[in-house]
Amino acid sequence: MSWRANYIKLRFPVQRMFGFFPRCLLYLILIIDVQELTAKQVEEIIPDASSRQQALNFLLGVGLFKLLQDKNKKVSFRAVAKTELVA
Repeated sequence: MSWRANYIKLRFPVQRMFGFFPRCLLYLILIIDVQELTAKQVEEIIPDASSRQQALNFLLGVGLFKLLQDKNKKVSFRAVAKTELVA
């Protein structure tokens, strides 16, 4: 099990369950080991705009995703590295 999966188990006990869509995005990062998701990729994974926004807001809010923006103003999301986690 990766350090992110262990971190998730410790930080979010059973009482606070992830919804379906945040779990899908986290599985992509944890299991498939995708380091960065573009906004287009997230849109393909979660086509419904409301559900997509809720999932991204949740993951950004709990600190598991970081928002990135390149010089062309394209948005992408990156999983937080172990060294970036604040205990």
